[in-house]
Amino acid sequence: MKSDVDIRKDLFANIVLSGSSTMFPGLAERMSKDITALAPRGMKIEVIAPPERKYSTWIGGSILASVNTFKRMADGIDIQTVVIDNGTARSKAGFAGDDAPKTVFKSIVGHPRHTGFMLGMGQKDAYVGDEARRNRGILTLKYPIEHGMVKNWDHMEKIWHHIFYNELRVAPEEHPVLLTEVPLNPKVNREKMTEIMFEKFNVPSMYVAIQAVLSLFANGRLTGIVLNSGDGSTHMVPIYEGHALPHAISWLGIGGRDLTDYLLELIREGFACNVAIQENIFWRMKETITYVALDFEQEIEKAKNRSSVDKGFELPDGQLFYIGAGSFQCPEVLFQPSLVGKGPTGIHEKVYNSIMKSDVDIRKDLFANIVLSGGSTMFPGLAERMSKDITALAPRGMKIEVIAPPERKYSTWIGGSILASVNTFKRVSFSLLYLTNQSFKS
Repeated sequence: MKSDVDIRKDLFANIVLSGSSTMFPGLAERMSKDITALAPRGMKIEVIAPPERKYSTWIGGSILASVNTFKRMADGIDIQTVVIDNGTARSKAGFAGDDAPKTVFKSIVGHPRHTGFMLGMGQKDAYVGDEARRNRGILTLKYPIEHGMVKNWDHMEKIWHHIFYNELRVAPEEHPVLLTEVPLNPKVNREKMTEIMFEKFNVPSMYVAIQAVLSLFANGRLTGIVLNSGDGSTHMVPIYEGHALPHAISWLGIGGRDLTDYLLELIREGFACNVAIQENIFWRMKETITYVALDFEQEIEKAKNRSSVDKGFELPDGQLFYIGAGSFQCPEVLFQPSLVGKGPTGIHEKVYNSIMKSDVDIRKDLFANIVLSGGSTMFPGLAERMSKDITALAPRGMKIEVIAPPERKYSTWIGGSILASVNTFKRVSFSLLYLTNQSFKS
């Protein structure tokens, strides 16, 4: 309470235990209970007790001491590592050591439908990201990544070229590169990524790391289970001491794009007034007025009184647009995929199943470190619903902690930024691939 009033909410929500004398079983729970009793009513209290906290100070010092090397200069040339996280919907790119990506843009490539129409625009054969989106009326747009997997390597190469030369404005041959990948990425995909980086862009060295591992690392943890939900798919990845456990990874073929499509379907079925809306508005609608119900059936009953659940969405012309129960039915698909014909098992059950497939000795740590990551985990109420539903599935008395960092939309990129800053990066024992240009060509 001696701290500035503007930051107290963040401090109450990020109480971190460190040191060997915090290792007593029950200490975190007692801290949470006692501070909740002292704090203002309704304040969110989160006590974070990482399993490796006995050595947290040393680990933090090791990272910080290494980060000083991320701005090494050679003959006046900045040789920071470039960190690129290519998602189904958006690409995030920037430099190691930064706390946020320098650029975020749509992962789209557009080609002219009719070449003659593009004469006044410089006659380019391809447009990437925001430029492609702005000119979508005269372009054929393609997403090179589907469900997290690269499907069109020519288009992917154009996106990487755009990142290096237009967004970051660097010469790729002068910068190491860290790329992210989905769990269980086929070997042939890794090989193609490597080939393009070394043969097309001539990068000096490159790294490939699993997205979920980086997300966990961004949250100061080496052990936990990451629920990573983006625009194209959702993965549940158990991780122990920095290593993903392939046999226990789960996948759900639902992401943000499916939720946007479902919201559109709900509205077309009559959840709103009859007005014409551009489909790109639905994405913003999903981002601003949808939420996850703690109890879906109870929320359905409440929805009979529309004003109790519907805030309304203001259209560009000022008209308020109401979607009623659609505001919580849309993200409910993550918990009930059967609503869109994608099977019976929701994210809470898949997280539980992944934990139970892991070694019995680490399950306690996994239940206590469920980390949310990706843009499709940003719905208000999702963390609370996950905690409730997993508690109902888990063994009685098991501590369940769902960690939902506010910056989780970019957790993968942030983890890559931290990891690539460490001067011992290529020797770090994480789930990643490290190669130099010389070793690749030999």
